[in-house]
Amino acid sequence: MTEFERRVLLIGGILLSAFFLSKILFIIKPFVLAFLIGLAFHPALSWLERRGIRRWISLILGVVLFLVLLALAGYFFVPLFINQVTDLFSDLPRLWEQVGKRWNALHQLFPRLIPQFREKDLVQEFYRNVGRVFPLARQFASGLFSLAATSVLVFFILIFGLYNPAHLKDCLVESIPPRHREKAARIGRRMLGQLKSWVQGLLLAMLFVGLLSYVGLLILKVKYAFVFAILSGFLEIVPYFGPILSALIPAALTAMDDPMRGAYVLLLFFIIQQVENHILIPLIMSRQLTLHPLGIMFFFLVMTYYLGLFGTFVAVPIYACVAILYDELYLQGMEPGKAPIKNP
Repeated sequence: MTEFERRVLLIGGILLSAFFLSKILFIIKPFVLAFLIGLAFHPALSWLERRGIRRWISLILGVVLFLVLLALAGYFFVPLFINQVTDLFSDLPRLWEQVGKRWNALHQLFPRLIPQFREKDLVQEFYRNVGRVFPLARQFASGLFSLAATSVLVFFILIFGLYNPAHLKDCLVESIPPRHREKAARIGRRMLGQLKSWVQGLLLAMLFVGLLSYVGLLILKVKYAFVFAILSGFLEIVPYFGPILSALIPAALTAMDDPMRGAYVLLLFFIIQQVENHILIPLIMSRQLTLHPLGIMFFFLVMTYYLGLFGTFVAVPIYACVAILYDELYLQGMEPGKAPIKNP
């Protein structure tokens, strides 16, 4: 078989595998989520195991600790979050009225440049174009419902997977032909290294950004600071677009009431992003993902469009794995003497 024929078979196999996986996606989703979450908890369980605590005991302790923290968060923070969300939606009509007054004041000063604020026309135009302007909204809503529906299944898969991960690894290795095991092991180590860096870095970045946002918004005396801080933390999942949305949403809502304070909110989130990019990320991620920004944006848009919220969450790790497979199975095959690159 020639080199060209092997390449064609490889590409065909990848496309066929992608088609097959798309047909059983509803089965794969909980396993993928459980695997990514397990990467965050596995180091702690392994640390306890190295200190003489049996795996099942450390797993029980971890589950109990997680449930206790979840209960405490529900007791102390969920009521605050619900109250602020309720107050925010109750306050939206007043904020919208403020926008109309300020807009019409500018219209009086510059009648030829700024059209008059007509709420009825704006609402009709919004409903007319909402399907085109926000084509991903339905995908996000569907993905959110699917994620909630499979959360229990993910939990049990996570427990069974963390109980004896070595057995799963051995079964996977034995399923690979002996002559390919060394290369498969190298690919697996590279993938795990990248995925661990991403998962652990993402969780810590969400925590730090949420805390910094909350403290900063409290200092600026911004209403609904807790809601905006939670939003900014969760939007860290969304590459590039998430930090922009986390700044624009609170800034826009604050500017409806106080334009100057809205500008301060934008400045606050700009400072937070600089701290995250230049201090937090290098400190908390020992091996950062060196993926091309255009590739991340492409995978993010494609995965979000077709898979909704689930695609948003897994876009970056899937891109990292695809980049490693491309390097190991294609580029190094073209240059046999080439050593594997450290990061894709």
